[in-house]
Amino acid sequence: MKLPQLGVALLISSIVYLIGALIASPYGPTSYRKLEAHVERLESNVRDLRRLQNELVARADQYRRSADAVAVEARRLQYYEPGEEVIRIAESYRPNRSISSGTIVRSPARRPDRRGPLRVATIVSFVIAVCVQIIVSKRSLRTGHRIRRASR
Repeated sequence: MKLPQLGVALLISSIVYLIGALIASPYGPTSYRKLEAHVERLESNVRDLRRLQNELVARADQYRRSADAVAVEARRLQYYEPGEEVIRIAESYRPNRSISSGTIVRSPARRPDRRGPLRVATIVSFVIAVCVQIIVSKRSLRTGHRIRRASR
């Protein structure tokens, strides 16, 4: 087998693989739409987190500037000054509300690898290309190299 024949077989098999990878790739149109939706959810989460950060920075500035704001927040957290009397009405207790630190945005589920049949098809196309070239080269050897007698 000649080196150019092997090169042609490799070229054919690589074309089969690339076309199959394009068709069976995880980045087809539907997967691309899923990725775009995931990016949109991430961007929305980042916007929410930036808004929350701005609110918390403003609240921290308020606590730095005002001792009364610190006292009000401390009472909300049920901290009181020494000697202060606390009267609680039975139904007025509200539990502390927690501040969300954002939502967890999970990445899209990964599809199983569908390239197994593609790899088999690539190997089969390589073997077929090599066999065809061997058959064609044997036929050309039979027909192309006839020895003729020199005429007298």
